[in-house]
Amino acid sequence: MKKINKQITEAQMAAIKTAEEEKSFKANEFLEEVQPLLDDYFLGEFKINDNSIICSFPNGQKVKLVVA
Repeated sequence: MKKINKQITEAQMAAIKTAEEEKSFKANEFLEEVQPLLDDYFLGEFKINDNSIICSFPNGQKVKLVVA
C-alpha cells in the first residue's frame, strides 16, 4: 500500500484497500464512466472515440481526453 501523508479514517482506509484490490478495467469501460460526469459538469458535446473522448465546447474549443 502507498504511504499516505494525512490522517484518514478507518472507512477511508477500507475504501483505499478495496480500490487497490479492484480488477483492471478496459479503456472503453473507463470512458463510459467518465462521459456522464463531463455531461453533468460542462456544457458541450462529449463523444467516445476509440480510446478517447472528444469534447466540443460552445466557444469552439475542442479537447481530446485519451486513456493510455
